[in-house]
Amino acid sequence: MNDQVPTYRLNRAATSFMTADYDSCIDDCADALRLDPALVKAHKRLAKALIERGELEKAAAALDAGVAACGGEVLAEEVRTATQLCEWQREGELALEQGNATLARTFFANALQKTSAVRCRLSLVRAELALGLCDRALRTTREVIKQDANASEAYVLRALALFYSADLDQAHKHLKAALRLDPDDAEAGRTMKKVRKLERHVDAAKQAAFSRNFEDAAREYTQALETASAPPHAPLSASLYADRAATWLRLKDFDATLKD
Repeated sequence: MNDQVPTYRLNRAATSFMTADYDSCIDDCADALRLDPALVKAHKRLAKALIERGELEKAAAALDAGVAACGGEVLAEEVRTATQLCEWQREGELALEQGNATLARTFFANALQKTSAVRCRLSLVRAELALGLCDRALRTTREVIKQDANASEAYVLRALALFYSADLDQAHKHLKAALRLDPDDAEAGRTMKKVRKLERHVDAAKQAAFSRNFEDAAREYTQALETASAPPHAPLSASLYADRAATWLRLKDFDATLKD
């Protein structure tokens, strides 16, 4: 009976994996491997669970340990997958840091062909938001938040997508939710300040236009565009340029109107 204990652990790990309970899967695989370090299926399942949890480097390290215990041939495919995912994630993050969001998007999209890890999904969201693309970002962040109501990063990225979509009220609400989950979240804090500053400029611009002070309105919209610093393709950018164009038209500055 004792000889069957690792197998029981492994079978329960399989059930946990199927229900996306990756923590339990990892715990059972680790227990099974303590009892039988040469259990190939446990090494494979452990790596898969770590990958789905977004811990790509840990998955690669776990497979290295598996190769040492079982040999390389039986885990060759898993090692290739983990190595490739680590490389794509690393290269994608580097491309994003260097301002090449298009290349980053390609790397993260490749990774999502092999895993549905939240880390990889939110990385793709970051790349698409850097390009001003909001639709999939809104869908993905909604799905992640539905799965995990404590995913503070998803709230921040959803707020940014709402911000770029010109929905400042909802962006504000999601940032408040993120800061409730993590009061020290620097990105949420910075974005909240930006949203509030933009709201002030837009409100001032609308008030000035209502008072027929179109020069002040144009100036406020200019400051709003600078504050937003949104990607050119973001709906927010289009909205602010269109609103400023309306003020230039009132001022009979047709060249500025056409440019905006």
